[in-house]
Amino acid sequence: MVRTKGNVVLSAVRDQIDCLKRSSRQNAWGIKASLQEPVTGGFAQSEDIVVSVFIPYCESGAEWEVVIDGDAPERCPDLVPFPSTEGDVNRGFTQGMHEAYNTYRLASLESLKKWDLFRRPSSLAALALDIKQLRRNHEIQKLENSPLASAMSFHLGYLRDRQEDIELLVSRAGARLAFPLWPDPTAAAATASTAAQAGAEAIEGEGGGVDAEGEGPMFVYGRAGVRVRMEWTQVDGNRPPDVRVLFPQEAQGLTMGFRQPSWSSETTLGDYLPRAQAAVVTPWSERKNLVAMLAKRHNVLEYDAQDFTMLHLFMKVKVDNLIFLRILRVDIGPDFPNNPPQLTLCDSLSEKCWSLDRRNYRYSPRWDAARMATELYTHAVDSLSKLRD
Repeated sequence: MVRTKGNVVLSAVRDQIDCLKRSSRQNAWGIKASLQEPVTGGFAQSEDIVVSVFIPYCESGAEWEVVIDGDAPERCPDLVPFPSTEGDVNRGFTQGMHEAYNTYRLASLESLKKWDLFRRPSSLAALALDIKQLRRNHEIQKLENSPLASAMSFHLGYLRDRQEDIELLVSRAGARLAFPLWPDPTAAAATASTAAQAGAEAIEGEGGGVDAEGEGPMFVYGRAGVRVRMEWTQVDGNRPPDVRVLFPQEAQGLTMGFRQPSWSSETTLGDYLPRAQAAVVTPWSERKNLVAMLAKRHNVLEYDAQDFTMLHLFMKVKVDNLIFLRILRVDIGPDFPNNPPQLTLCDSLSEKCWSLDRRNYRYSPRWDAARMATELYTHAVDSLSKLRD
């Protein structure tokens, strides 16, 4: 088959899209790209190739069309911003193309100067990251010129240094920061995959029969790193700002056990953000460790592989000359590890359930996961002899 120029160009564009998707998946960027149908009229001409790129930013985002000249693909593509469908938080991206070029200096992008459709397959990915960084630089400039400048001056240097992972939006009312729950977004994706594989191997070893494939235990939702939102409102310059840490809808389970760190006039962002991350990661990790230990030792039927709040175990216990078959449900509440999990024994035949008083078994929040799992299961076994009927 003879390859026409159009086919060669289209193949190169598809390679660019594949490279962007692969990089976005590996680095938890959340950037999406797709090839659009040929367009006639308007800005794009019939011979043009149009790629739609969605660039998330601060829990929202905006769509751009990258228009590649099919007759002269060696030229830099044109960029067309489209209105966001998620409110007006990205209002700067929804202006006309001329205003967008002036506001964000798109024509000066280094990725456009180095654009090479055929010999640099990462050109589209570099362009998407450059556009996102321009938006961030614009917000930093807005902050420097806003009424918040004096209150935030203490933190501007930190925001500039953390340009790779902290996103910023500025309004008259205050500032919004979005930062990764996991300090390294790349490690977040790797951790999700590794944890899922390790969980599957541990469970398969005990014959639990649980499908632990897929997303697995995560700080990643929809293949993008979870970003926690921090709302900063300065009501009075003489008082500390009102600071709230908020979670995206798909990550509400991670709020289990979360206690927002306090903020004072001496608090710095450099100290606060790691404390906020730890306030979520620590209780999540403690729940995960207990669930993993129980799943490894016993016959697990199912468990919450995302937030680690629940576990079902199959129990076969001999008491005197009787063999009891029971299902043990373990519910880990937001007060864990300060208080022990709630245990419920169920008879699948009679459908009877017995809630065990969690005050009646030995427990200490200072124990490690292995000791907790031992005492928890021992208490469930001991309770069977009292629940023979």
